[in-house]
Amino acid sequence: MIENINYLIDLVGGKNNAINILYFSAGILFSLYLYFRSFCRLVYSSERVCEKGREIENWRDEENQYTTRVLFYNNGGKTLTSTEIKKLEINSTNDILSVKLLEELKGVKFGSSNRRINIEIEYLDSSKFFVLEIEHKGYIEVEGRISETGEILRTEPRYWVMINCIFMVYFIYSTFNILFQLNDPNSNPSINIFLIIGSFVAIRFMHSLLFIPDSVVDKYLQSKDKFNIEFRNKF
Repeated sequence: MIENINYLIDLVGGKNNAINILYFSAGILFSLYLYFRSFCRLVYSSERVCEKGREIENWRDEENQYTTRVLFYNNGGKTLTSTEIKKLEINSTNDILSVKLLEELKGVKFGSSNRRINIEIEYLDSSKFFVLEIEHKGYIEVEGRISETGEILRTEPRYWVMINCIFMVYFIYSTFNILFQLNDPNSNPSINIFLIIGSFVAIRFMHSLLFIPDSVVDKYLQSKDKFNIEFRNKF
């Protein structure tokens, strides 16, 4: 690993050039961060449970009753108002039985009909969120648009799972590499350790920037057991 790093340093023209490239890259990333934070953004995550979920066939029955929580989070740098939110609703393929707002916010209101929930946001500050708990049959789908960024995004998409898988492969490889180098007097395994820590910190930073904090998701959307028959926390 050290040989590869020295090779890269020589390739870019020495240590001074390497340091300048690192500073330049850090400045670009920080500029992108400030640019990203300047937009109005709204993301959401959802989780569904079924009281009869211990039987697999019950999850396929649209006539069954489900409980779904939808968590909306403002991960932009601005306060969201009704001006920026062009559309925000939840549609169901079957009947919506009841809706309640958890952690009530003064700036959030909703109205529901048989198969649709219309959400109105007067204001939602940056890093603030709200949760809807819906009793329903069938399946539900969230639809919404923000004037600056377009369609609202659901967190934890497939490409983010792929990034985590790539990091896990790198982590496993580096761990075994460190173990093999422990008995080599000419090696310096601490470099690998710092690279692993740096990669982990970078990925967690990207996650906090783009998605909903894990602490919020764990509190409101995690189920009590593997059968997903009820949420961990009741309100």
